[in-house]
Amino acid sequence: GGSFDDVREAVKHLGVTVTKDIILHSEVIRSIKKLAPMGFEYELCEFDHHSSVVNMVFHDIYHKVYGTRAPEQYGVVTLLHDIGKLLLFCCLPDKYRDIDSEQTSEREVVAKERAALCIDHCMMGAYLASYWSLPLVVQEICLYHHHYSESSNLHRKLVALISLSDAVAAYIAEDVTLRGVGSELAFLGLTQGDIEGLCKKHGWCRIKGGVSE
Repeated sequence: GGSFDDVREAVKHLGVTVTKDIILHSEVIRSIKKLAPMGFEYELCEFDHHSSVVNMVFHDIYHKVYGTRAPEQYGVVTLLHDIGKLLLFCCLPDKYRDIDSEQTSEREVVAKERAALCIDHCMMGAYLASYWSLPLVVQEICLYHHHYSESSNLHRKLVALISLSDAVAAYIAEDVTLRGVGSELAFLGLTQGDIEGLCKKHGWCRIKGGVSE
């Protein structure tokens, strides 16, 4: 069928809110990627892969914490958590490549961004989310996903889940020790063993470097 039929089927199976969120995510990412210069396809692909892994891990951890599936709109907004990083990279690709190296933890990246650019990707993401009038929860996810304890009480648990999922995605991709998330684990009532168990159960470790092994 035509595009109208495609949208109608999506709404029928996913609901209006979820369909709208998926379209929003796709359009936001597409519009920012237009700023990227030629020759950076690998980095853009890696960004997409990381966001997808965070989304997958988030759903599995959410189910472990709550015993039920995450609302679909929560999964979609996880894909926007690093939108500020994408914009900084697309506007300053050579400079940002040096800042965001594989050997650097995400919190170290934030410190390096502030030192080099006087802004970090969390601030930039929250600014964009506010400028586009996206829901407050998206703004908080962008701003606090590396400092969940500073978020509002209303959204703190969700932000902690995304902070943990983001760290786990990096741990999977780079074969590094999962560190710096002890507070998130305790806040969510989880242990390192829980994460390792989920990794084995759902096969997270088969997904590395942008491809499935």
